[in-house]
Amino acid sequence: MAKKTATAAAGVTLMDKLAFGHLTRIFPVQIVREALSQYNRQTKRIRGLPTEAIVYLQILQGWFSNRPQKESLACATESLQYLFGLKQFELPSKAAISKRRGFVGWEPMKSLFDRVCQPLSKPSTQGAYYRGWLLTAIDGTDFDVEDEPANDLHFDRPENQKSKGNYPQAKAVALMEVSTRTAFELEIGKYRDSEITLAQKLIPTFTKDYLILADQLFMSYELFSKASAQGSALLFRARLDRVLDRVEEFDDDSYISIIYPSTGTDRKKRGIKVRVIEYEVKGTQSGEVIRLITNILDPKLGPAEELAGLYHERWEFETMLDEIKTHLEVEVIRSKRPKLVIQEIYGIFMAHYAIKTVMHDAALETDIDPDDLSFVHSVRVVRRSIISSGAFPP
Repeated sequence: MAKKTATAAAGVTLMDKLAFGHLTRIFPVQIVREALSQYNRQTKRIRGLPTEAIVYLQILQGWFSNRPQKESLACATESLQYLFGLKQFELPSKAAISKRRGFVGWEPMKSLFDRVCQPLSKPSTQGAYYRGWLLTAIDGTDFDVEDEPANDLHFDRPENQKSKGNYPQAKAVALMEVSTRTAFELEIGKYRDSEITLAQKLIPTFTKDYLILADQLFMSYELFSKASAQGSALLFRARLDRVLDRVEEFDDDSYISIIYPSTGTDRKKRGIKVRVIEYEVKGTQSGEVIRLITNILDPKLGPAEELAGLYHERWEFETMLDEIKTHLEVEVIRSKRPKLVIQEIYGIFMAHYAIKTVMHDAALETDIDPDDLSFVHSVRVVRRSIISSGAFPP
């Protein structure tokens, strides 16, 4: 059966099509091709559906998660014709799109994410830095994925004594810059994978410019010591039942202690110095006490009261997840095969990054805090009325 020439689906406006041009500004075609070539997934001959189009489709799909992929591809029809010099672009079948996605896989998507998704903050970005360190936070989340045998076998699913969960789940751990709530490092694993294990894969990307905030789930000797060795400043919450001796006390009520690995015959020789800050959260009936551990040993470089206030910026990570799961309407990752699930998740995070780029640019132009801009409004703008200098000619 002959393929039909692509036309915009019902309800798709010209502004929807121009959103594709916005993608090519943030994720330039040449960098997309380099990411594909790294794994020999590049388009060798223009016919059917170019692999570059698959990459852009997955990001575009992050903006329109409730729209079938064939319709999302139709949004970019005119842009694809311009990009590849085609007189007309024939819209492939659903099966053909799936097959082409399988050829691309997830590796080029990760490569593109790593190449492009860098911290957005500039020195002039409000709320981005603390005493010269870029404020970042690390945390994780689970995504429900399509209930297919292959996904279930690969990712597994939560269960209790009575039953298993409704969906298999993929786990993602990300490093996010606090000011823009933008993930710029990402590792994707299975439901049973430890978040600490996934976080350790991100350690090589840590730099001395970061101050990393983390909840007590990430407070392990191995993760803390390796991240410290990268030069990053760390501020992690710790359990109150952890035994921490007071080696030296400071006027701001913080104190120096030593943490050790949990195993090893030489564990006592491998201890590292940390500074401990403990405080009670005001306004709570239970009088919750929070204990923080940092490698900022000098109180002059990070007074206890300032670091205590700073730690709560970690909750911006939850706001980022709400933006992705609620406002981008990502309820279930719809791909039916594991490698396509990972591909789709990278596309979603890059779609979020693209929107955040728009918001950060607007914040700089108006000299306001990026937090003061509405993500919901920005999603609507990107979906319906993005016309940028990177858009293709009409």
